[in-house]
Amino acid sequence: MPMSLSEQFWRTLEDKEEALGPPPEGVDVVWHVLKPAAGDKSVPARELARLARISHRLHPPALLAQPSVDVRPFVLIVTAPDKSLPTFEELYESYLDKNGYLAECLLLLKPHCDVPYALFVGSKNYFLYDLATEDILRWSSNFDDLNDLLITPIEKRENVRAKWDGLARRSRSQRAEEFAHWMDLWRVAIGAHHVDTNSPQLVQGILQKAILLYLYDFLFGFSDEDLQLRKTFLALRQRRSTASSDAGTDLTFDSVAWLHQASETLYSTYCIEFLRWTEEEGAFFSLMNNEARLNLRQFILELFLQSVSKFDVDVQAEAFSDPDARLKMWKFSVTETLDVRKRLHADEVNVYAPLVVDLDESGLAWTLHVVGEILEYWREKCEKLEDDLKKRKRVEVQLDMFQHPDLEKASLPTRENLYSATLPQSLQVQYSDPLERQTLEYLINLKILDYCAKHTIPLHPLHDLQRIFVQKPA
Repeated sequence: MPMSLSEQFWRTLEDKEEALGPPPEGVDVVWHVLKPAAGDKSVPARELARLARISHRLHPPALLAQPSVDVRPFVLIVTAPDKSLPTFEELYESYLDKNGYLAECLLLLKPHCDVPYALFVGSKNYFLYDLATEDILRWSSNFDDLNDLLITPIEKRENVRAKWDGLARRSRSQRAEEFAHWMDLWRVAIGAHHVDTNSPQLVQGILQKAILLYLYDFLFGFSDEDLQLRKTFLALRQRRSTASSDAGTDLTFDSVAWLHQASETLYSTYCIEFLRWTEEEGAFFSLMNNEARLNLRQFILELFLQSVSKFDVDVQAEAFSDPDARLKMWKFSVTETLDVRKRLHADEVNVYAPLVVDLDESGLAWTLHVVGEILEYWREKCEKLEDDLKKRKRVEVQLDMFQHPDLEKASLPTRENLYSATLPQSLQVQYSDPLERQTLEYLINLKILDYCAKHTIPLHPLHDLQRIFVQKPA
């Protein structure tokens, strides 16, 4: 019986080590089995122990390093049990980047393993992932390809990580196109029972809210454990009885209840108006049959099967833009020089007139770019004011600078009120298409979540965000 791909891989690696001897003179590799200390009951220990349990029993997860390059590991190798890994064609045809097994492994290892790459080796094929973007960099069912990817470069004492760093990643447009096709599939499947001509637009709004709630949980996490999707997904994977569904087969996850509870939690805490349900959406939920509910559930769980790079704000903007909007983004990026410092009528503490953007003329992507520039402009100002206050215990402003009818209520702009007050004062978006306005509101909320997480700024209520939008006269 021929050896499986994983057996061939480990046998070859062990043979090389035996023939060449240990480092530094011998084979240029050191591996360390990922194993929690005995008696460790911490969350990282439990999750890494679970990762070991769902890996091949003879080959537990192992961290590999090249001592001649860096003593720090550069890849985690997970040997998958038989039939755990999908074929690349299965992922490609479904517009997915992972199956349930791969998503489960990445959820378990990423919070606790500071390595740039993960190599999954199965009985018939392998996948190399960039852990930062979750892009699939290489895949094959051929051992020679796997040998050329890792073993041969190690034998030649080449810098494997540097070679992998140079591998091509998908472009933003490729990610956006794949995500848009995936969304189209679910928009049709979930809206199939609804005969209203506005069904695609209605379903798109519901799915956008689901994505925003998923990303809030991903970036910040719900305090209520019942709303934590990561915990739910891992529990469904653990309790699955068959492999009939990549995202789990247990039917205890009520997607409609989760959507309403999660949206109410965020709205009551942060006043995110976008998460309020409309009458039409309420009617849609009340008319959903069992098949539509199962499809909505599967859509939410399949969010874990998309790479994190597809939820980048710019990727999302392109995914929800039509070709005309993409052309506008290209045109404005080539012909328009946006200098917020010159265009925005503001001083250190006041905004005298907002920057006006016509959504119909500018398109989603460029309008979102303007939002990003305004946020960056005010963030820099706020950080300078905070730095002055910290170093000099004062800031140089005059009371008569404040354009506020009640000086006792006047305040300096801060990073904390950047989104709730400063942004709504600094931007006005004029629109005529309610659907495009809805998508822009989704993207701005997503931009704010991402910006808060990236710059470690606490998320504050966004009750004034609606002031940004002004509908054009009919």
